[in-house]
Amino acid sequence: MKHSKQSFIWNTNLMRIININIASHVAIPKFVMAIISIIFIMVIYTMSIKAIGMNVKSKLVKPILIFANQLIAAVTMMKTVAMKWYPMVTIMTIL
Repeated sequence: MKHSKQSFIWNTNLMRIININIASHVAIPKFVMAIISIIFIMVIYTMSIKAIGMNVKSKLVKPILIFANQLIAAVTMMKTVAMKWYPMVTIMTIL
């Protein structure tokens, strides 16, 4: 199957979009980063709360979900601090 030049350009642009979080020279709007980080933290947090509240058969599930929650919170906090947007850091700390 041949790939056209247009699909190659599209795939290249897709890779650029995927690498936005990795490449530090690409600017991410602060409100977008804030929304994404809050959604991630709240989803993982509610998952870990549900796992703690339920009788989970596997004893590994609880610590893994709690660890994932802390890891995502730490990474998003680091990203926000790197953007020097300290009011958002305060809000995330309260959450």
